[in-house]
Amino acid sequence: MLASTRQLAILEIVNRDGGAQLRRLADLFGVSTGTIRRDLTMLDASGLVARVHGGAVRRPAAGHGQKPLRSAVMARQFARAAIAADAARMVAPGTTVALPAGPISTLLAHHLATVPDLTVVTYSLPVAQAFQEHQRRDQTLVLTGGVVTGTQGLTGPLAARTLHAFHLDTAFIELDGTDDAGVPANVDEETAELNRAVLPVTDRVVCFADHTAWHRRGEHQVMPAGVLLLVDARVRSELRDDLTLAGVHPVIAHGRRLSPT
Repeated sequence: MLASTRQLAILEIVNRDGGAQLRRLADLFGVSTGTIRRDLTMLDASGLVARVHGGAVRRPAAGHGQKPLRSAVMARQFARAAIAADAARMVAPGTTVALPAGPISTLLAHHLATVPDLTVVTYSLPVAQAFQEHQRRDQTLVLTGGVVTGTQGLTGPLAARTLHAFHLDTAFIELDGTDDAGVPANVDEETAELNRAVLPVTDRVVCFADHTAWHRRGEHQVMPAGVLLLVDARVRSELRDDLTLAGVHPVIAHGRRLSPT
């Protein structure tokens, strides 16, 4: 079972029963308690459940009369989980990859933390923390230097020089807004500069953006023409058609396999 599918099932159990025990979930899904613990950590970080000792409980609604954190939050989380799961399938053992800052990248880091002999270069503190939690001895984690920002990333010339020092097999770029043409871009200029820094030193660029990117203005274009862009199924078909006309190859992520639009 895919991690995203298992996490959806866990969320349903917690919402239905009000909570679930770590050991019971591990037995139910036939996985280790460590795997379930990581699932619960990701669900808790997304605001979908509340971690407690030995398991998780249903997270209460934000206020009286408000709907539970389920519709928009769940849609966003599972869209991002699907993208992260499909992106992880593009990474082979023994390769060198770059991961940017962003929520999808953090989810992707948890997937890649199980890939043997991997070298990961990142300027994201949450991404680095995800790999540190798994502590695989056959992986190499490189956290760039730089200035800590509000986005929990390390920016500036030192971060860019560190990225330039590597030859990358795959560079992932997370985009969180769209420009006037409806093409995904970065909202933050410093993030965009670091994402551009990996372009000359990588063999393959993979970009991703979930449907919420189309709700934000992103003026800082990063994607080179012809690059593959992973999106979720909630990105409307007409927007995907516009991307194709703009020279971008959108691919819908389902969390199971890659499905070209």
